[in-house]
Amino acid sequence: MSDIFQLFLTCTVAKWAPRWGDTDAVGIALTSGYVLTTVTVLLAARQSPNQADRRLWWGAALFLLLLTVNKQLDLQSYITIVGRCMAKGEGWYAHRFAVQKLVTYGVIAVVGALILFVLAFLRRLIHGNSLLLAGLLLLTGFIIIRMISFHHMDQLLRTEVFSIRLHRLIEGGALSVVLLAALLRLRRG
Repeated sequence: MSDIFQLFLTCTVAKWAPRWGDTDAVGIALTSGYVLTTVTVLLAARQSPNQADRRLWWGAALFLLLLTVNKQLDLQSYITIVGRCMAKGEGWYAHRFAVQKLVTYGVIAVVGALILFVLAFLRRLIHGNSLLLAGLLLLTGFIIIRMISFHHMDQLLRTEVFSIRLHRLIEGGALSVVLLAALLRLRRG
């Protein structure tokens, strides 16, 4: 077994344990919101007028399902913990910010390419689905901002508004836009 794979296994087993995340009231409400929105988007997908439209809504439902699972399993923490452990084990921890920037730019490039794909090749889907796409774009933007996780950004996102952290309000707001899009689709259907 290679040294890097051994280090990966050591970091995974020694440094991380799966846990149930977001057990406070706001976290449970957000997770419930994800479940409700996912189910509503699935119902809306069934009422789509054509196959291409239906695929968009099914894709949105799959994306939301993955976010729902991640909301409780907190997989980004796993990536952070194992990445930190491996960086220390391989001796490049002091240069982690360069790697963090590279990964961040890579994710932004992939998301940007996906957005351009939607805009260029699925133009006809934008009509009638703009609210859904806006909500998904807001959620994706939120995820990217959380992923970047630079210190000053974390401080801002942890600011409390009405006793709720700003990052939770942003996430809930973006999720609400997707839910509203699905509810409007069901109403029209």
